[in-house]
Amino acid sequence: PIVFSTINPTLETRTTDATDVTYTYYSNDGTQLATGASYKLPSTAPIKIVATTPASSTYKAGTSEEYAFTPAKVSPSITWSVTDLGSHSVSESPLALTAAVMGKAVGDPDISEWSEINIEYESSDPTIAEVVNGQIVLRKTGIVTITPKIKEGVNNNAASCTGASLTVTCWEQTITWSPATTLKVGGNVAKDATTSGNTAITYTSGNTNIISNDGTCLKAGYTTFTATAAQSEVYCMAETTKDIYVDFTEDAVNCTAAVV
Repeated sequence: PIVFSTINPTLETRTTDATDVTYTYYSNDGTQLATGASYKLPSTAPIKIVATTPASSTYKAGTSEEYAFTPAKVSPSITWSVTDLGSHSVSESPLALTAAVMGKAVGDPDISEWSEINIEYESSDPTIAEVVNGQIVLRKTGIVTITPKIKEGVNNNAASCTGASLTVTCWEQTITWSPATTLKVGGNVAKDATTSGNTAITYTSGNTNIISNDGTCLKAGYTTFTATAAQSEVYCMAETTKDIYVDFTEDAVNCTAAVV
């Protein structure tokens, strides 16, 4: 159970020479819990205190009336100095989290000792980043707020503090593509690129008079042909460009020679 505090009761009045006062602590059903000058409260269950003094040369032994009270729930506060968790790629998942939380109960008599209480973290959008077992799992691009919270329990009130901003950026993807770089008129550029992110790939010619965007070689010359992998919620856009030389076909060469 949560230890709320140490209580130190005092009598409103006592005999002038009674220097030895003993305090005995009981549960609500009369079970004796402890004896001593102080007692650590184990829960919010009602408690009773009885004070006794020994007999002296002047006074008989004395016993006070029962002092009964119910400890209040601890009202915790969360200390977290982080206000910005920065920018992180999906590839960095998961991220570790740290925070310290201390709780203070207010009761009767005064309860002043601090006690640790477990906290949980909550994401403003778990589809972007979700807190799992004290770590942040990054799922896709976006901005979220991560907030430490304490749920209300049997012995404590709920609590939260100002959260920290987290920006999730895309994961860099790579394209694998090795088309032939010397082709003939009428041939086709191999559009067989693959990407680590498995996103859609489009192709673009640097000169559509030489090579069309669909990869068909139209006439002789030099140009570029680019494969572009689309950006997704997880992966960044990527592209790679190849230099392509389109040569005449044999028929075109012979025809030119015949005309000359």
